[in-house]
Amino acid sequence: MSGKRGEEPSVAFAAQLDAARSLAQAGNPAAAIEAIEAALESASAPSERASAANALADVATACERARDYATAERALDRATRARGDFADLQCRHARALLRLDRRREARRALERALKLQPRFVEARLDRALLDAREGNVGEALDVLRTLAREGALDEPQTFQLGIQSLERGDWDEADSLLRRSLQVAEPGLAEAITEVRTRLANDDATGAAEQLTRLLERHPAYPDLHALLGAIELQRGHPDDAMSALARAIELNPDFHDARALLARSLEALGAFSAAAEQAALVLEHDPEHAVAREIDARWSGRRAKLRARRPGEG
Repeated sequence: MSGKRGEEPSVAFAAQLDAARSLAQAGNPAAAIEAIEAALESASAPSERASAANALADVATACERARDYATAERALDRATRARGDFADLQCRHARALLRLDRRREARRALERALKLQPRFVEARLDRALLDAREGNVGEALDVLRTLAREGALDEPQTFQLGIQSLERGDWDEADSLLRRSLQVAEPGLAEAITEVRTRLANDDATGAAEQLTRLLERHPAYPDLHALLGAIELQRGHPDDAMSALARAIELNPDFHDARALLARSLEALGAFSAAAEQAALVLEHDPEHAVAREIDARWSGRRAKLRARRPGEG
């Protein structure tokens, strides 16, 4: 075999993996895993085993979206067998095991990841969270503060909220907040958001809202998801639900001006004009050119002028 062929999977092998991915997207992940395992039997190059491992990770992502966590773990188990030298796959497998409360196996997977990459932030974070779940909160906090010192935190406030969640035992919220503050990507999150936006573009606001609600079960500390849900609920004519989602987005990120402007619009839809104007004014303090806030502010200013004109003795 030439060096060139050793670098890239064959066309036939790649076609087998694409067919397996299609099976997973069609709702048959078990068949997809079997197809990839069959392809692996003929894999003769490291690149082919790597491609198969990535395909199995894609199958796991599809399973996670469908909340089929047992099959997702099975796919990731096969992926780590195909390429045991991928630290990120070991880490993903650990998270899948944790969802099934298989902590001992999860810890072993994290130790394998850290043996491959001792400075791997995601694995260190996940091991610290596992330590906290098992009662070693002080040790976990030491690790987390070390991670914060080593890296630049874009959102230090989010990190502190994550620490507070950890200290009170709110594991899922702590996980989401700390991953966000330490800039550890959530597997498949970007692709899932793209799917939501595609549903919206296809006029399926109900389906988009349902998918976002499922996403928020796994990623409760992401203000962008809450804001997007708020925007969708507002579009659907549900200002109460929109206001709830947008308020949560602002609670997580007080400087989220787009979410605050949409909150103002929700308040306006509920007839709370004064509160809407206050929220719009807060946005304009920081962003005087914000289109939605300016529109609400102008509308409220006009309403106040009319009220003054109707009152006798004023003018």
